[in-house]
Amino acid sequence: MKKYILNNKKIMNNKKRCSWAKTKHYIKYHDLFWGKPNHDENYLFKLLCLETQSVGLGFSVILSKEQEYEKAFDFNDIKKISQMNENDIDKIMKQHNVIKYKAKIKAIILNAKAYFNLVKVYRSLDNYLWSKTNFKILKNKPSTTENDLSKKIAKELKKFGFKFIGSVTVFSYLQAIGIYDDHEKNCYLNTNKKMK
Repeated sequence: MKKYILNNKKIMNNKKRCSWAKTKHYIKYHDLFWGKPNHDENYLFKLLCLETQSVGLGFSVILSKEQEYEKAFDFNDIKKISQMNENDIDKIMKQHNVIKYKAKIKAIILNAKAYFNLVKVYRSLDNYLWSKTNFKILKNKPSTTENDLSKKIAKELKKFGFKFIGSVTVFSYLQAIGIYDDHEKNCYLNTNKKMK
C-alpha cells in the first residue's frame, strides 16, 4: 500500500502548485498523491480515516503524524482494526504520537466496522465511491468545499456507521483520491479538462 510521506523522494522546488501546498508535507502529498485516481482498497480506507482525524485541525498536522498512525493501526488489515478494543485504544494513546483525542482513535475502529457494513452492500469501498460518478473523474469550480454529492455520501456513510464524517470532509476526500480533479488553474498538475 502506498504511503504519503516518502522522505527519500526528491521534490522539484521550481514548480507552481496549488496555493495550499506550502509546507513540506503538503508539497509531497500534493505532488505524489493528491488528486491522482486511486483504487487501492486499503489506501482508500486509510485516507478516509486520516481525513476524519483532521476534523477541526489542518490536514498537515495529520500528515506529520502519519507514520505514528501506521504504527498504531495496520491499515493493510482492516479486519484486525475492526477487532481492536478499549485496551488497544489506551495503548495507542500512551505509546503513539497520534491525536490525543480518544473519540477520534475509537472512530478509526468504528469506521473499520462500518467499512464491512458498506462492503456487504457495495462489494468494496472503491466500487461504492467511484460508482457515484459513474466511474468518471469530475472537476469543480474553484473554492468549492462541498456539494450535493459530498452531502449525499456523508449521509450514507453515517448510516453505515462511519464517524467524524461530514460533507466538507467527504468533499476533501473525493479530491484527494482523484474522483475530483481540482488542481488549481496555475498548478503544474492541472489537466485543463472540461468542467462537468
